Amino acid sequence: MFITWYEKVNGTFGTWLFKYGNFVARHPSKLIVMACLVNLLLGIGLIRLDILTDPFYLYTPEGNRAKKDQTALLDLHPDYSKTNYYSHSLISFGRFGEVLVRAKDGENILTESGLNEVDRFFHYVLNQTTVTDENGTVWTYDDLCARQEGSCVIDGKELLDNREKLYKGEVTYPQFIQDFTPVFLPIFLGKASTVNGYVVAAKDIRFRINIVDDKLGVAWEQEFKKTAEDFVSDEVDTFYTYSIAIVDEANMTIERNVVFFAGSLALMIIFASIVTMGGTCLSNRSLLAQSGVVSSILGVVGSFGLLSAAGVGFVNIAGVAPFLVLGIGLNNMFIMLSGLADAIPIPSVEHRIGETMRTSGLSISITSAAIILAFILGATATYPGIRMFCIYTAGAVFFTYMNFLTIFPASMALHEFWMEKHRQPWLSMVSRETGGGAPIRSTFCCSGTSPESREDVDSPLQKFIVFAAQKILRQGWCRPLIILLYIVYLGVTIWGTLHFKAGVLIQQVSHEDSTFYKHSLIVLADYKLEMLVSYNIMDPLDYSSPSVQADMDDLIKNAKADYFVRNDFHVSWLDAYKQSDNYDDSSEIAFVTNLKRFLDRHGFFRNDVIFNEDVTKIIASRFYVRAEGTSDWIALTDLMAVERKYSIATAFLQAEGKTRKDKVEAAIEMTGAPMCNGAFLTFVGVVLLTVSESYIFFTFFRIISIIVILGATHTLVILPIVLLVMGPFEDPEIPNKSQSMEMIAQSPGVELSNKSESVFNGNLFSRQLSNTSAFSIPRARINSDTSNEPGMPEVSSYYC
Repeated sequence: MFITWYEKVNGTFGTWLFKYGNFVARHPSKLIVMACLVNLLLGIGLIRLDILTDPFYLYTPEGNRAKKDQTALLDLHPDYSKTNYYSHSLISFGRFGEVLVRAKDGENILTESGLNEVDRFFHYVLNQTTVTDENGTVWTYDDLCARQEGSCVIDGKELLDNREKLYKGEVTYPQFIQDFTPVFLPIFLGKASTVNGYVVAAKDIRFRINIVDDKLGVAWEQEFKKTAEDFVSDEVDTFYTYSIAIVDEANMTIERNVVFFAGSLALMIIFASIVTMGGTCLSNRSLLAQSGVVSSILGVVGSFGLLSAAGVGFVNIAGVAPFLVLGIGLNNMFIMLSGLADAIPIPSVEHRIGETMRTSGLSISITSAAIILAFILGATATYPGIRMFCIYTAGAVFFTYMNFLTIFPASMALHEFWMEKHRQPWLSMVSRETGGGAPIRSTFCCSGTSPESREDVDSPLQKFIVFAAQKILRQGWCRPLIILLYIVYLGVTIWGTLHFKAGVLIQQVSHEDSTFYKHSLIVLADYKLEMLVSYNIMDPLDYSSPSVQADMDDLIKNAKADYFVRNDFHVSWLDAYKQSDNYDDSSEIAFVTNLKRFLDRHGFFRNDVIFNEDVTKIIASRFYVRAEGTSDWIALTDLMAVERKYSIATAFLQAEGKTRKDKVEAAIEMTGAPMCNGAFLTFVGVVLLTVSESYIFFTFFRIISIIVILGATHTLVILPIVLLVMGPFEDPEIPNKSQSMEMIAQSPGVELSNKSESVFNGNLFSRQLSNTSAFSIPRARINSDTSNEPGMPEVSSYYC
């Protein structure tokens, strides 16, 4: 039943592809020009490329609770950065520059000389960092700082204000109170040592300089980076980061690896040209390999341009899409060249291209459809970053597929026409052999004849791959051994899946030489990664009621019961208010009125309570607990289609043979070598990333390499054995004419001899030719003044 269904699909779609291939062969130049123009014109849309970098937007689920809550809180709470800034009440990450200082000897930084040097670095950064706007106005830190009660806010500055107490060991740990404000020291002191609850030493110290969240604030961060890099000290080492450092580091990493992109592209072109250099100089297909590369690149340009013009945002991880698409495109190229090699005995170029499209065109259509479908499904992800990556990759694969239905088959047609006329496109040169003399040659030129079978065009590497794969399959003892190894492989895979950990550490997106990278390593090693978690009450409540207050106490108690939440710390405006002289719970009005007076005196809690317009009721409030977390992770999902498996399976269904063994060997001959070439070419495309100093790119190389090795193994060994044992198979009498032969025979003006029919019986022409002792291919004569006259020797072509 399955084979019957496949034959129906193959018959309908294959017939259409055969006719389409005939059309391409009749108008190759026009198709190439039109397809290239369409891709290039669409590529103009790249001028509207919108690169999105906000990690919160890109890598959190769209429409999830966190985003909805953040939107609601942003609508409820105004921007406090210019009036009453407190970092704990921030809804977004805010703008900041963070400095970290440690002694050069790696010992205690809390000495008098160490803290004095810290203070010098601190004021150097503040005084030297300025921004000039488009009007020429100079803005200093005092102009752009986040303010609290009229003063600039610097988290951790309390330590410098109390530095005499600090190096004398008179500051409590982990928390001390200054002006009714709690200061949590583990955030600012790394590897702190204490005696009787007082801090006496620390390996490093850090501060956060907060600024306003606007365009000038962004510019100040960039200037802060330059200023921090210029500071020189003999006593301390300094490190820094800022709010968008991770985005800048990711972009810088990509820029530093552009040379590897260019080098990889060059290697892929060279390798593709070498692999296709089989046969004589006349039948050499290296120029077709370059056409395949161009078709893939144009597919990326056209699709990216169209999507950019349509307003689809671009995310940095989509930068790997060209690698994936180029590998997919070149796999398509090798499959189509293999199909063309099988069609060599067909005398007409038009029908030769038609047969290539009927077999190989169907194969790449199935694989491309599967890949596109996979990425379309990925485009339904709730993560905008993943969705954009999948949209761009699906578009590039589709455009590349369309180019391999237009540009590449048209290029094959031109190549076949030039070969029939014994010409090369870059020389357009014809030479002949005279009756009894040596051939007339141009200087530095060589000769060649038209191929008569697949063996005349396959490269030595392709022949070796087919020979090795078929040799393994013919050894009876190899099959159970391979199946046993495959079972072991599946066991290891299952174990690895159960212990799978996705993602990379934050610092690994940066270069190892960057200060951000070193800063991140120190923070991970010396500081507890903790953050405040806010619980927001969005309903109006009467907080003077004992039952409501009890509910708030239960909320905080339950929050502290969580494994990741500290049970010795929380921030509650209600607790602080109840301990103040202003507290009055005689009525709701009295409660709210006196609370307003309390908040006017203590700005630390002011951002946590929202009143109605006439200040008679509390409509929203929030409380905080401190969560102990681990390092942040950015997940990067790898998605690669099982293209090679689809191709070998399709070839098995298309192949003709009286046994499964015949069909498997024929399938390997059709697509085994092309798919192996594609796999190795993909490896060549990323091999330069081994010298990249970026963790991300080196990891990408390792992932691609493993996928290439496993994919090639499945294609050439595992799947053929499975098909050999249980592949769909029917054993009818092989018909006298194949489907392609019938279509050729039905074409107007075509006459085939019995000899031709016997050669074309089946899809794997070269395989049948290899079993034919004597065979000559009927070909049209060259209609030019250089074509052979009756009795003249065979025409040979000579070119540089």
